[in-house]
Amino acid sequence: MKKIFSVTLLLAVLGSLWFSTPTRGFAQVAVTETPVAAAADADFTTFAKLGLADELLLGPFSDMNVRFGLPASWVLQPGVKIQ
Repeated sequence: MKKIFSVTLLLAVLGSLWFSTPTRGFAQVAVTETPVAAAADADFTTFAKLGLADELLLGPFSDMNVRFGLPASWVLQPGVKIQ
């Protein structure tokens, strides 16, 4: 009895997968660089200046960690923050 039930369940699952209509995904768009209005180039740095390449993040759970330590010769001025 268990074997018949298992085979029937397996056929039902495979049949539903075989005859189901595929769902359409979201359209992929080309990655374009967005211009950022900066107060001065000295206020901002890019990943390229830090020696890092661009990385494409896909999906809502993709992430990238960048560790950047301040060189000993740098002193942060009052009101400055690193994000």
